[in-house]
Amino acid sequence: MVNEEMGDIKTKNRVFDRGQNRGNNKFTPKKSKLTAFLFKPVQILAIFALAFTLTACGGAKTDTGSSSGNTNTGDPSVAVSASPYTGNVCPNGGITVETGIDENSNGILDTGEVDETQIVCNGTNGTNGTDGTSIAISLTNEPVGSNCANGGIKIEAGVDDNGNGVLDIPGEVDDTDYVCNGSDGSGYASLQGTITLSGQSDHSGITVSLAGTGFSTTTDATGAYTLTNIPSGAYNIVFDAPTGSGYETGATLYGYRLFAGIDDYDLTNADLQLGRGILLSEISRESGYYSVLISPDSSRVVYKVYSSDDLYSVPIGGGAPILLTSNVYNDYYSVLISPDSTRVVYRDSSDNLYSVPIGGGTPTLLASNVYFSDYSYSVEISPDSSRVVYTDSSSDLYSIPIGGGTPTLLASNVYFSNSSSVEISPDSSLVVYTDYSDYSSDLYSVPIGGGTPTLLASGAYYSDSVQISPDSSLVVYTDYSSDLYSVPIGGGSPILLASNVYSYSVQISPDSTRVIFTDSDDYGYSGNLYTVQVSGGTPVMLASDVSSSTVQISPDSAYVIFTDNDGYGYSGNLYTVQVSGGTPVMLASDVSSYSVEIAPNSAYVIFRDDGYDSNNLYTVPIGGGSPTQLASDLHYSAQISPDSTTVVYVRSFGAETNYYEGYSFRLLAAPLP
Repeated sequence: MVNEEMGDIKTKNRVFDRGQNRGNNKFTPKKSKLTAFLFKPVQILAIFALAFTLTACGGAKTDTGSSSGNTNTGDPSVAVSASPYTGNVCPNGGITVETGIDENSNGILDTGEVDETQIVCNGTNGTNGTDGTSIAISLTNEPVGSNCANGGIKIEAGVDDNGNGVLDIPGEVDDTDYVCNGSDGSGYASLQGTITLSGQSDHSGITVSLAGTGFSTTTDATGAYTLTNIPSGAYNIVFDAPTGSGYETGATLYGYRLFAGIDDYDLTNADLQLGRGILLSEISRESGYYSVLISPDSSRVVYKVYSSDDLYSVPIGGGAPILLTSNVYNDYYSVLISPDSTRVVYRDSSDNLYSVPIGGGTPTLLASNVYFSDYSYSVEISPDSSRVVYTDSSSDLYSIPIGGGTPTLLASNVYFSNSSSVEISPDSSLVVYTDYSDYSSDLYSVPIGGGTPTLLASGAYYSDSVQISPDSSLVVYTDYSSDLYSVPIGGGSPILLASNVYSYSVQISPDSTRVIFTDSDDYGYSGNLYTVQVSGGTPVMLASDVSSSTVQISPDSAYVIFTDNDGYGYSGNLYTVQVSGGTPVMLASDVSSYSVEIAPNSAYVIFRDDGYDSNNLYTVPIGGGSPTQLASDLHYSAQISPDSTTVVYVRSFGAETNYYEGYSFRLLAAPLP
């Protein structure tokens, strides 16, 4: 409808007349068009003096846009403002109504955000008459649907027939209009980046999605992906490796914030990777894992959550974790699994000793006032899983049935400090220990069920050098002069094997024929590597400049692995050498010294690199070959299952690359190659 007296109606700058009629020339509106009834005598409501903000964005646009793999169902964000009109278009004054996208999400329609302006003019005064009736307007959110494909604002208007200042719906609604959101406006963000598979060259087919939404896409061969048309909000970004690839799924960046009006969140430089294996457990970055152990039968993984002091077990092939107990003491040496894989022995925060079935059940109190070390295991389970050996705070040595019962006193005045000097023979018959008196220790053996101790040697150094041969026939130890000896476990004359031995490097080969050790520099960081027959003889040097803390013998007694020294004992090159002697073979460079482990089948070695901020996990054949990367962002050292089929490790996913990105710790089990 066009009324020359009242003014024009225009697109973009739309002009409506709200003429004030008085007297006999009273104007009678038609209730069919918003542009008609707005000419009726009106009294504009105070609602036009406010700025309205709805969540989402877009404005009065009809662009439906598109984004591969996306379904945009986010809320829009439109702002509306009204102010008196003072220009020349309306001789009798009027109101300017402006609408647009609230691009900076500040709840106000700023000057640069105006997309549409409507001018509502006052008409020429007529002859005085009775006052006309006011017009009422209602603004509400319009959901996604047939009226607005991407949602928007629903504007309803009508004559306020009952004069209550409110548009009564539906009785007083004379006309309805919509301000719809476009599908791609400046209030939307995009997300792009790369996610790769550890150790692979083809990274295609990884699914990237925003949890709980329809946004999803897949990576190309380089691992690149892009998501667009994302409304503002906080999202969990989920990454899933292709089905059957052997890599983890459900890796999540938690609470990643995408703001309206900001575009192109780029995670390309975040170095995100998916590791091999299946997810066993996931916890927040504030929680942390302690004491991750694999059961001897390779069926379950036992772990403790640092923040809650809760102890769990979970099937190594995946499944629901079982809460075993709470209030477990926080250190790496407070939890053990029995050799028969039926029970878990642990310490609580009050120095009480318990055992609990590995599959769940009621914990059994074994003993109170138990001494525990923060640096090594100070509680031992017998190899036949029948008894637990411990010392109390009075330095008395006991054994007790693993299922509970009466403790048996084995000896008094026993030294059991940060370095364990108590060992149980592999046949579960004897306990070997050192006492302490004036800093001079005597070495004894005693029956595990109780009896008279047998003196084996005097002046033994209480350290990890006290070891029992796998065949339970001999005890190897060092004295205070750093001399290395072997002695029959039942008593007899000690045999000198070597001098100037670093006590913490001593190991007996699994076949009980040899002892491996390093000599020592002034700090114990490195030395020359030797092997000597357990029965005595001339030591044979295997390598020089060896990090003393990394020496290991393969379970088949064929190889010795070690790292050379970086000057501090923390990292170096990884080598293997035959136990009988020969030329060492380098397996890898830049290896973390405390992360090396040999598979029980003696086929592979796993290790972590020591590059700055890398922490990648690798496996390599023990005889030499090319390392294979298993995972990135390793949180700490991994473990190989006793059946040599699986490696269990903890990694941090999404380590914070910027303020808005969260990360988690993930416990994974991956098959060995």
